[in-house]
Parts: sequence; structure tokens; C-alpha cells
Amino acid sequence: MAEREVEYPIIEPDEQKLLQLSAGIQKQFDLELLGIDVIIENSTGRYAVIDINVFPGAVRLLFVLYTAQTVFII
Repeated sequence: MAEREVEYPIIEPDEQKLLQLSAGIQKQFDLELLGIDVIIENSTGRYAVIDINVFPGAVRLLFVLYTAQTVFII
């Protein structure tokens, strides 16, 4: 017996909802630069934040820029 496949509509993320989520998280945790992972439930369209990360690349980038300034300024 073949498994029955259930088809769900493809839900395009709503940019306004994502902006509201990220702004709320920024305010709650007092962060200016962060990354979030969001999933959207197909059957209801509800959004869920499943991961919040302080943006680690920013620290590395600032270090590289500082180092470049130190090395190339004579």
C-alpha cells in the first residue's frame, strides 16, 4: 500500500511579520545585530522562532576591519 502524500500550499514569508518578530526580539534581548530562524506552519500560517543567535560574523568583521586599519595606516 503506497503512502498517501499530503500537499500543502507554499507559504511565502510575510516581510512585515518577520520585521515585527525581529524588532520584538531585538527589544526583548537588547540586541542590535542578530540572526533568527523562523518556521511557518503550513496548515495555519503561524510563525515560530526556533533559533536566535547573536550575529557572530559581526565580531569577526569588526576585528578584520580594525586589523586592516592598524596594518595599512602608516
